Amino acid sequence: MLRIAVVLSVLGACSGAGSSGAGPASPADRKPTAADASFTRLVDEFFEADARYSPTQAVGNGFHAHDAEIEDRSRARIEQRIAELHGLLDRLGQIDRAALGFDNAIDAQAIESQIRSELLDSETLKLWATNPMGYAGLPGGAIDALMKRDFAPRKDRLRSMVARLRGVPAIFAAARANVAEPPKEFTDVAILMAKGTSGFLAGPVATWARESAAGDAALLGEFEAANTAAIAASRSFAEWLVATARQIDAGKSAAQVMATLGDQHPTAEDLLPSVRRSVEAARQFVISKDLVTIPSEVRPRIEETPPYARGTGFASMDTPGPFETRATEAFYYVEPVEPDWDAKHKDEHLRLLNAPVVNLINVHEAFPGHFVQFLYSPRYPTKTRKLLGAGSNAEGWAHYAEQMMVDQGFGGGDPKIRLAQLSEALVRDCRYVVGIKLHTQGMTVADGAKVFTEQCFQESSSAYVEARRGAFNPTYLYYTLGKLEIQVLAADYMRDKHATLKQFHDAFVAQGALPIPLVRRILLR
Repeated sequence: MLRIAVVLSVLGACSGAGSSGAGPASPADRKPTAADASFTRLVDEFFEADARYSPTQAVGNGFHAHDAEIEDRSRARIEQRIAELHGLLDRLGQIDRAALGFDNAIDAQAIESQIRSELLDSETLKLWATNPMGYAGLPGGAIDALMKRDFAPRKDRLRSMVARLRGVPAIFAAARANVAEPPKEFTDVAILMAKGTSGFLAGPVATWARESAAGDAALLGEFEAANTAAIAASRSFAEWLVATARQIDAGKSAAQVMATLGDQHPTAEDLLPSVRRSVEAARQFVISKDLVTIPSEVRPRIEETPPYARGTGFASMDTPGPFETRATEAFYYVEPVEPDWDAKHKDEHLRLLNAPVVNLINVHEAFPGHFVQFLYSPRYPTKTRKLLGAGSNAEGWAHYAEQMMVDQGFGGGDPKIRLAQLSEALVRDCRYVVGIKLHTQGMTVADGAKVFTEQCFQESSSAYVEARRGAFNPTYLYYTLGKLEIQVLAADYMRDKHATLKQFHDAFVAQGALPIPLVRRILLR
């Protein structure tokens, strides 16, 4: 799973793809038109508005004008954002798409899809009124974005951190005012996030701040006052969520099914070291088989998933933004065993992260999956393609890479590696089915978890996490959808362009994480 700053949902991408046509390919000496100039202005205004609304995301993208700001998620600001998006959409609709150059026409469709996707979430689904997760994990991410990458002197980042911490209580106050009758699945994860946030602020953040103050007692005092208030607000919000959860029917848990691959798993203490030892094998295989150009010798840092971000998956990749020029660390996160889990839960989590499956997760998250795609991001041809990303592309590419690597011989013919690849594919297939049925056919999360245990051979605790994710990530079918679209595009590209597999891969990752139909138009023109 890739944690990217902006994600075009499948629905958003589809709505954009069918709404407007893009101009034809243009010769190299084509002169920019008035429509091109209008669109260029709109692009800059769109991303500046996005940075003002989501300053945490702006830091991740490498834009630092809003480092001392934190998100305002009051209802008034949300409604203002909805109106802002409609205004941008109206202006985009007034631009003559046929008069745009090829790249601008592609980018216009991508931006339209993004706007429609955000409006779907905010105006139609009103996730801000039903899902406390969007509030619970926000402060931790906002603070961590200032800590983990060295893009400015530490004292400067500490001052920005103090300013952000002062805004944390308002985020949780907005959550209480906005959220009504949240589903159990959302609430359970939000509780984990809120508790993780308070621990994160009291532990790693406080330690970092003391070191960064470098003897500046006044600055440290400002931090401690702001952090103490933020911790108290986080704990109070967690308590509010727990009280809310008590009013929700817990339902029934899914049955446990034995997963044979899980026998070969690490201990809790060796979980991260085992990933660190194994990830290089995927990179070396890509190089030895010449499957895609890896444009850097840089490796991702393999760390525990931050406490505020746990409970939604098992591994993820957090890459710096394409406009970040100094703090370029990428973090490959793995969810650790939590000390308060019971023995059964701990065992099931470790069984999921067994050695064959971790080999495939390395492919997905790092080589040649998300991390390699990230390495290309500074080279994407336009600002829009640097800053927007479709899940069907980013997750589709990473999932496509799993089967492609095993088909090319990764694992040396070990049947457990093939079984792990098929197991990962089967989980994504179950997501496809469960995501649709949860939201259109009355399936419950417990029913969805049963699908994952009985048809995807998942441990019960992992199955519940998978099904619960479908409740708040309904289009997580984009893994399978994107993979299948990329497989077809690969065959078409190699046939029409008389290209090798590597040439297709290099061409694909160079375009940015656009919806696959737009990448198809670019590659096959």
